[in-house]
Amino acid sequence: MLPNNRKPYKKTKETTVRSAASSAEPAGVSTSPRRKRKIPWYKKILRMMVPTKKDSTSDKIRKIIFDVAIIVFIGSCSYLISYYGQSDHNAKFYNGVAGLLGNGEVSENYPRAYLTKFASLWEMNEDIVGWLSIDGTQVNYPVVQTDDNDYYLHKDFSKADNKYGIPFADCRVDIEKPSTNIPIYSHNMKDGQMFGELINYQSLDYYKQHPVINFDSLYEEGKYKIVGMFIASTLPEHAPNFEYHNFIEAETDEELMAFANEVLSRSLIVTGVDIQPGDQLITLSTCTYDFKEARFAIVARRVREGESETVDTSASYVNPNPVMPKAWYEAKKIAALVAGVSLSPENLSLKPGETASLTATVLPNTAVNRNVSWSSSDSAVASVDQYGNVTAHKTGVAVITVTTEESGYTASATITVGAGAITAMHFSNESVGIPVDGNIDLISLLVVEPEGASKEGLIWTTSDPAVASVLDGVVTGKKIGSAVITATTANGVSASITVKVGTYIPVTGLSISGPSIVAPKKSVQLQAVIAPENATMRTVSWSSSDERVATVDNTGKVTGVKEGKTQIKATLYDSVNGEFVAYYSVTVSKGGTIELATNEAEIAVGKRVYIEFSSSNSEDVVWTIAAGDGQINLSVDGSDLVIQGVKAGTVQIRGSFSDGSGAVTLTITVTPGASSAPEQQPDAPSSSGEAPSVSEPSGPENPDPGETDPENPDPGETDPATDDSSSSVPSIWG
Repeated sequence: MLPNNRKPYKKTKETTVRSAASSAEPAGVSTSPRRKRKIPWYKKILRMMVPTKKDSTSDKIRKIIFDVAIIVFIGSCSYLISYYGQSDHNAKFYNGVAGLLGNGEVSENYPRAYLTKFASLWEMNEDIVGWLSIDGTQVNYPVVQTDDNDYYLHKDFSKADNKYGIPFADCRVDIEKPSTNIPIYSHNMKDGQMFGELINYQSLDYYKQHPVINFDSLYEEGKYKIVGMFIASTLPEHAPNFEYHNFIEAETDEELMAFANEVLSRSLIVTGVDIQPGDQLITLSTCTYDFKEARFAIVARRVREGESETVDTSASYVNPNPVMPKAWYEAKKIAALVAGVSLSPENLSLKPGETASLTATVLPNTAVNRNVSWSSSDSAVASVDQYGNVTAHKTGVAVITVTTEESGYTASATITVGAGAITAMHFSNESVGIPVDGNIDLISLLVVEPEGASKEGLIWTTSDPAVASVLDGVVTGKKIGSAVITATTANGVSASITVKVGTYIPVTGLSISGPSIVAPKKSVQLQAVIAPENATMRTVSWSSSDERVATVDNTGKVTGVKEGKTQIKATLYDSVNGEFVAYYSVTVSKGGTIELATNEAEIAVGKRVYIEFSSSNSEDVVWTIAAGDGQINLSVDGSDLVIQGVKAGTVQIRGSFSDGSGAVTLTITVTPGASSAPEQQPDAPSSSGEAPSVSEPSGPENPDPGETDPENPDPGETDPATDDSSSSVPSIWG
């Protein structure tokens, strides 16, 4: 219930009637309506924004959506103000840093090896290693380096916290040397600062405007021509991977060229700039957002000495088929499985010695795994390397096949190697013999270059038709004597051989004798054994089945190259019985043995003894006097140790190879009386190989103790003024 003197406001517009006592008020005075309460403005706004219990469901939803929109709007405004504030601050900061480059004095503490233009920057931050810029872009920053690649991710040049960071060189790089490749990292900022503009290099027009990168290290200034730009991944599952950031130092030229081939195959633009052994590289790397953990990198190589700094970009074009990570295709929803391979050209004609390139195209263009392998059906005719480069060797036909790593698709090209013109020729023998009325075909003895060149059309002449005639290379004996037969090509290349006509003893057999073991870089002599011994034909040609293991000259001298086995081939052509071939297995090994004819000997003072030795692989033997109370003079003559007694006593001589292996010991007893091993000159040196020369100490030989020397009557004494043989141990080396 409401009080009697108050009625609800909403139920009446009339004024409240006072009690009867109020009727006595003066005439002309009346009552007025009550005023409404005024609601403050902020409460009105709150009523519009804040849901209340009295609000309907639709009003509540409307207010909540409105509130969220207001919050998002305020947050966005705050972010934009903060972002562009930081962007402006960062740009102004690095503009100020750039103003220090080349300005300021050089302090006493500044390293003298550094370029003076970095002095002020070094005073500000000693981590500086260079300055990076690209003309016409925002890229114009100092480059720093520490032993922690994460340190400068969110710190600026003053080492203050800054989400923009600063370009920094990989901690593994040697700036002073410098390393083969210098990876430099920085952020891809949306406002284009730091490495944000590098993403524009995916455009051919942008590349053409900015084909050169400037990077001055603390030690030298340099301009770098862009070789290629590509998208890569840091995750193994995004194969085919390219760990470009781990390529710092090339141990071999092959490593550098393998890196170059990866860059070129992945580059989004074919720039036409190459990489050669000895080139210095920089790699600029930043993030891209094509897929998770994606990276965008640019590889450039230093302008070579004497090379123009400008780049002709007129021939540059977009690569229609760059190698991309698997994740890129997945992100673009593009099929990435290998469906085939093609090879171009499919037919190729070459001459011996010529080279050509085959191009394999993995299908489709979007296939991820483009790895292929190459093979030749006959490498003796034409060989192929891992990049599809074909080299012709001799006349014949070879099929080159390319096979995809994924799914094993193949394609083939037929290589036909023709003869070509003869550029040089000679006969395998200096002379041949035939009987009267006998004949021989000299074409089989004619060796031409290049191998397989046609021998047709040669002009044959004889110096004495009365002794020997020749027709198309076939010589016929006319009478006893000799004649020179000459073959000449149309372009003037010629070769000659002497034909002896007379009593002819044909060859019936051929074999090889000699050492079967040789050390690397040492030689042994092989002998061709011809039966019968008085056979007319004596000229033998030699060859090795593997010249990477051992080579052989035209006398049968075999020289070891590296450890392994090879077959030495001897060939002899007989005019009557045709060709004879003999094979001999030779092993190249460091593990040789030394053999002595005896391990002990006795000689008298003033006498000599010759002791034969041999090395199983002809490796040099080092002889030294190891111990003893006697004294000798020691030298080497071919395969013999030459030992002369000087002072009575016992002497031990040690022989070994240069690495100390194969050691043997020879004990020499020097007596003042007659020798139990009479002096004798040995036979010819052993065919097992020559030993190294050893220098013999200077000084006169001691006289025979059986004779009286008027200058020194006591044969057991020597004149210290003239004999220096006892003053030092002989100097011996291999």
